[in-house]
Order: sequence, then C-alpha cells, then structure tokens
Amino acid sequence: DAMAEYKVLIEKFNPDFIIGYPSSMLIIGRYLKRKNVVRRLKLKGIIAVSENMLDAQRLYLEDLFQTRVFSFYGHSEKLILAGECEASNAYHVEPLYGYCELINEKGEVVTRRGDIGELVGTGFINHAMPFIRYRTGDIAEFGGYGCPNCGREYMILNRVHGRWLQEMLVTKRDTVISITALNVHSDIYDNVDRFQFEQVKKGEVILHIIPGVKFSDTDKKKLLEELNNKIDGQIDVAINTVEKLPTSISGKCMFVKQHLPICEWYPFVNSTL
Repeated sequence: DAMAEYKVLIEKFNPDFIIGYPSSMLIIGRYLKRKNVVRRLKLKGIIAVSENMLDAQRLYLEDLFQTRVFSFYGHSEKLILAGECEASNAYHVEPLYGYCELINEKGEVVTRRGDIGELVGTGFINHAMPFIRYRTGDIAEFGGYGCPNCGREYMILNRVHGRWLQEMLVTKRDTVISITALNVHSDIYDNVDRFQFEQVKKGEVILHIIPGVKFSDTDKKKLLEELNNKIDGQIDVAINTVEKLPTSISGKCMFVKQHLPICEWYPFVNSTL
C-alpha cells in the first residue's frame, strides 16, 4: 500500500545510493520497474544489509538498476562489521570496529583459506556493555588477510551465512540444499508477488505464495515443474496460496521459515550445498 508513496519520495530525492534489506529492495525494484521509474534513477550503488545476499538477488538488482550492489555484514550486538570493497565481492572486516575471530568445530582458530568457522567477536565501540569473544552463531569462510584488489590489509571473509542459516533446506537423504540452487529469481516467479519456503520435516517443503493479479494454474504448474527439476526428487514440494506473509519484528522477510535445527546438518557435517 505504501509503494506509491515510496515512488514519489524516491523520485523527489533522487538518491545516489539505496540502503536496505535485499528482500525489500527486490519488492520496491520490481514496483519501480513496472512504473517506468528505474531507468530515470542514476544510482551510484546499492548497499545491501542485514540479510544474506543471494547471488541471484545481486544479479537481478544490478541488472535492474544498472549499478553495483555492495553487501555488508553486521549485527545488533555491534561486534563485527565487514563489507565489500570497490573492487571485490569478499567481505573486509573493519579492524577499528571490533576484533573478529573465526573458530572451527574444535574450538580452534581457522587459519587456512577456504575453511569454515563460526564468527566470534569482541567489540570496541560499546563501553556500556562490552562483549568479549561473543559467539555470534554466524558462519563464514576464511579468505586470509589482505585484499589483492584494493590493497587493504584487512581480514577477508569469502562468504557469510546468517546465524539462522535460513536459506538451507534439508533433503530426504540428510543433506542440505541452498535455495540459491533453486533459482528463486527465475521468470517463473514473475506472477508471484512474494513467496516463502517453510520446512517442518526433512524432505518436505511448503511454498507459500502471494499470487499476483495474473497468476494462474499454469504458473502453479510451472513452479512445481521447475522446483522438482532443481531438487531432483530430494524434497517434496507443495504450494499454498496466502494473502500475507509474516516478517520479523525488524521487517525482514525470510526466504525460508526453517523449523528444523539446521545447524545439525550444516556446516560441520557432510553436506551437499
């Protein structure tokens, strides 16, 4: 209901950058495209925050707005801040914000590039309630020290997964599949306003959708065919039509509402991503 007002404000302000959740920017971006506003904007960049950035989201937004998407990692506890530089998609950890460690399942500091661990932070900016070696529950891949592209001698994180690992689905074979592999920004979703996967039992998923005005049984059939081809029978998918989808208190829209204890499957077990 607020999209028309957002459109007026964006056109009036004519921003250089848009900062927001990737899921929110996809919704407003599609609206601005329908209203022929996108091409009139001359953005210098889009700054994506607070949600895991999927490759498909990045490609869609960059193509839509014809500008670079910068992804940043941070959290409410304000212990670790990391963002992409002007020449790389790797996360650069800001050394004056907090001390960042990457700890593996044995409690050891990760030192080998490509290895995965849990982000542990000690914050420098909170003088009222310091957090010392606070386990964030977020998972990242170690990329060494020093960026060869920009020259900054920062700690590098190649990938970061949010603490709830909401983009993972558990298969019948006890492996996990990232919804990145499901091509969630394919044109089969063109007539779907919003959607969310929900999983309560391994090997079974419900896809809740808010249908667009042009959505038909043909679209539903295409959705099921595409998903079944991608999943290859590892997960049974059912489609449920709804009028609304829940968001978090902070307004985030999760792609996956995961009820399973996903950390039991990922990342410190034999998983198929």
